[in-house]
Amino acid sequence: MSNALVLLADEVLLSRARTGDGAAVVNFASRWWPIIGRFAWSMLGNASQAVKVTQEAVGTVLQSAPPLETPVGRFLYRLALWLAIVRCRSGVRAATVGLPVFQALDRLNRIERAAFLLRDVEQLSLSETAAVLEIPVDQVQTHVHRARVLLASLLGDLANAAGLDFEHPVRRTA
Repeated sequence: MSNALVLLADEVLLSRARTGDGAAVVNFASRWWPIIGRFAWSMLGNASQAVKVTQEAVGTVLQSAPPLETPVGRFLYRLALWLAIVRCRSGVRAATVGLPVFQALDRLNRIERAAFLLRDVEQLSLSETAAVLEIPVDQVQTHVHRARVLLASLLGDLANAAGLDFEHPVRRTA
């Protein structure tokens, strides 16, 4: 029930923002900016590009209505995802983060990466992740599983190569 209240609050806030209510614009942007920004940064591995994607996604939603049947949050995630994919395809990825986790994430295809991030980082449900990605739930499960297995293997191998000694000798694979 609280989820429905949040969705209703988003819709009402967006409606007020579109009528010129400055406080509603600030409230809406403050609510969604860090969420979409984190997702965009995780997709791109580049802070300046993530800011641009976030700015474009939030600005687009404030200026144009998402489809009536689509909740605001789902529309924002979907828009940010596709904007990030377009930026990656156009080669706009200068100054990427050299962290091992981003190097491992870069080994995933875009849909596996998005599915993993939406499920495990953003903690969306399977059905919500499927709705954002516009694919069936079983495909989401497959993409998330593949991503978890590959990331566990890549990051585990990296830890071993770096000589890190963990207390637990068994490595989790997914």
